[in-house]
Amino acid sequence: MNTLTQIVAVFIGLFLSVPGLAQNPIQWNSNARGAIDRAREQQLPVMFWVTEGSGGDGGDLRDAQSESFRDPIVVAIAEHHFVPVRVGRNSRVLEEAQRLGLPTRHGLFVAIVTAEGRVIDQIDPGQVADPEVFARRLTEAFRSFRDGLYRETLRDTLINSESSMPSVRRALDTIWRLNILSADRDIVGLLDRADLSAAERRRIFSLLASFATGPSVEALLTFTVKGDPDAASSLGRAEAGALEFLLTQLPAAESPTPVQIAAYEAAARLVRMQRRPAAFWTDAAPEERAREVEALRSRGTAVLEYWQGRIGHWR
Repeated sequence: MNTLTQIVAVFIGLFLSVPGLAQNPIQWNSNARGAIDRAREQQLPVMFWVTEGSGGDGGDLRDAQSESFRDPIVVAIAEHHFVPVRVGRNSRVLEEAQRLGLPTRHGLFVAIVTAEGRVIDQIDPGQVADPEVFARRLTEAFRSFRDGLYRETLRDTLINSESSMPSVRRALDTIWRLNILSADRDIVGLLDRADLSAAERRRIFSLLASFATGPSVEALLTFTVKGDPDAASSLGRAEAGALEFLLTQLPAAESPTPVQIAAYEAAARLVRMQRRPAAFWTDAAPEERAREVEALRSRGTAVLEYWQGRIGHWR
């Protein structure tokens, strides 16, 4: 389970069970320079909230934004994908806003900026005040940031066969920490390296299971069918998003293939459904096999829809 999954799940659990515990707002930094240094160190973007100050207009809008900043999903995304900073509209901030092409005539907007000073996105005040819209915009901005970081600084390390394994491990650590899903195919390509240790191969399998994208699941299925127990173990512990691809590979009523049986085994483990023994797929009647597959498909679809709404939508 990756960091965002864990954090969002915790916030949702608190919100549903003990509402008061889910009301902690975003913890804003007030030291912009320190926040930028931290963002550079952690390879995260900065989320600037430019306020109007106590004497500014927009009291109702500020109140709505304050509520948005307490939304559990917004808090989870803001504090684990960004370095949040609150700044007032003083002369220095206005000068910097003008240089970056940000609004100078009003505040209460959010700007997503890299530690190097490149604007990724600007979110208008009304959108900041709407938790669902704000969470979506933050998610899109972070995706843009992490994909750009991958293309510009990490991908060459993964695709270059001459890259040292220590440098590859460092790149993978960053990719996993930032959940850079667009790296999935290049990560699969690492499995062809002759210098991979058994521990490194297991770690890559675990990373692919955490990503649970189409290429990740396809690779895990391929290695599972080849008899790799580490791949099978990782696939059975994958993010629930893997069900999107596993459910399309479930056994047919007649002559199921090894890939289909591997998909069945993994999907059943993911939804906590008792698995049939291997002999079932050769000895049971076709209609009995069809009922088993339909039961798994129904349960898996429900789990997948829940995961997509609560977790997958924000990855």
